[in-house]
Amino acid sequence: MISVLLSPAKDNETLVVELQRIEAKIVSWPQPSITQPEKLVALDDAIENLFGYDWLLLRNANAARYFLERFTKLNHSLHELDDLRLCVIGDETAEAIRDSQLHIDVEIGSSDAVLAAVESYVGSRDSLSGVSLLVPSANLIRERIQNEFERAGARFDSITTYRTTSDPHALTQLNALLVGGGIDFLLLRTRAEIEELAQLFDTHDLKTILREIAVICADQTIRMAAADFGIADLLTPSEPTTDALLRLILSSNIAGQ
Repeated sequence: MISVLLSPAKDNETLVVELQRIEAKIVSWPQPSITQPEKLVALDDAIENLFGYDWLLLRNANAARYFLERFTKLNHSLHELDDLRLCVIGDETAEAIRDSQLHIDVEIGSSDAVLAAVESYVGSRDSLSGVSLLVPSANLIRERIQNEFERAGARFDSITTYRTTSDPHALTQLNALLVGGGIDFLLLRTRAEIEELAQLFDTHDLKTILREIAVICADQTIRMAAADFGIADLLTPSEPTTDALLRLILSSNIAGQ
């Protein structure tokens, strides 16, 4: 049976009916919802042992907001963070930090440039050996930047600081399907769907979780948007119709067997 991952958006209902007509199994991702995790033990421990870190790496505005909120709730002053070097990724993250009047040591636009930017700041790749980074996140997947820092000899502590959905069990099940080859196709119809999926998995590098899946983009515009999130080897129907999409799924499935 063909399995297709779709957005839970209501405007996909007609497409779902057509996919069911060809006996496809439909899987939808849970609705994103940024909230505080149920367990904060690891985060609280990291905050109370802040002296063990050299850098605070804030990958997005959620990381900035939820980390600083917990930090102050534990009766810590933001001035205590002055002892850490601070690296932020993205304009929204930087804006959240500036509102807190913290000093930013390294500001970059993309996670692709983190290692190079920090390396440039400390002077050399060798200087990264033994450096400890505290990285607030949803802690869902192991990203490429973590591997890069660890290969350089740094310690990269990704600490659960927020969660990306109110249904973490459904997200865990979906992640297992993605990793285990339980999804054949991912259909992306809008840029908003791509951004939603990236937010759900707390990453801007979606190829990390989509390596084994055929990704279908509704048209060339969506294809270009998907490439911005690291997704390669994309499929596009010959025309933007449901029939063309179904033909593409069926032909690609036969070719892949």
